[in-house]
Amino acid sequence: MEFISIPTEQTTAITDAIMGVLAVACIYYIGMFKERNAYKTGIWQWVFIFLAVSAFIGAVAHGFEMSKGTNELFWKPITLFFGMMVALFVVGVIYDLKGEAAAKKFLPIMVAIGVIFFVIVQVLSRYIEHYFIVFIAYEAIAMLFSVSAYAWLYIAKRKTGTGWMTLGILLTIIGAVLQASGAIHFTLIWEFDHNSVYHFVQMVAVLFLVRGIKKSVTSE
Repeated sequence: MEFISIPTEQTTAITDAIMGVLAVACIYYIGMFKERNAYKTGIWQWVFIFLAVSAFIGAVAHGFEMSKGTNELFWKPITLFFGMMVALFVVGVIYDLKGEAAAKKFLPIMVAIGVIFFVIVQVLSRYIEHYFIVFIAYEAIAMLFSVSAYAWLYIAKRKTGTGWMTLGILLTIIGAVLQASGAIHFTLIWEFDHNSVYHFVQMVAVLFLVRGIKKSVTSE
């Protein structure tokens, strides 16, 4: 395969790859605190595993010349892993809200929701051109629930690490809004568009989230 010739797709692929590397580093870093809370760190490690795999596959999908049909094949696992990442993110939030027992109870439910999301996207993609709205709605519901939960834990409970989690999720929401707008395009040595800008914002959000996870786990 040849590298793609579209400049904005090149920067999107590169930032996707950087995101993947960052996610792998987060998996390793969170694992350093596994002895303190194996279940909680395990949930968050899986969140970043799905993020890493999605990002690396996205780098290939954006970075190489291929037919539309081949490109759509790459987006199938990306959709599945994205759905599972968001689902497990919510499980992590439930852990902080209600504890390990509640998180274990909701885990299979959220995994099922992630699979249902994947199936819905596959069906709608056959009939609707702008099915990306499903991604936006799915992530928006999960992130609004998550930011509300962590903001409450920070304000009402003063729970350690929740301030960083709130900021990280707020950045994630901002990044998603910028990506959904589709209107961003600028040149700073290289050309960037809404996708690469989303990746940059999300990288900062990931750093905030990992700091929140670390502070939360080490304070228990």
